[in-house]
Amino acid sequence: MKKITIFVLKRGKQELPLQGLSLSKSSKYMKVKHIIAIFLLGITIMVVGALLKILHLPGANITIGVASVLKTMAGLLAIWKVYTTEKFRDFLNS
Repeated sequence: MKKITIFVLKRGKQELPLQGLSLSKSSKYMKVKHIIAIFLLGITIMVVGALLKILHLPGANITIGVASVLKTMAGLLAIWKVYTTEKFRDFLNS
């Protein structure tokens, strides 16, 4: 399994990768279902924010902002997942 290290801790003459900050090509942790769940959560919060905006209730702008951040994060994670997937055919099964 090929690993890509993001950060390196320099200790004297040794370079040690920091614990938990290395990414593998076939990521076991972020699955497509998690990305879809984040995106659906963002859409749900966006609907609530729009309803608050229509009814002129407080908190609408913050709610829409949080939903936009969640949807953007899900989109970037999806792009990253496609980029790091070794076999594109198995993309939806991962």
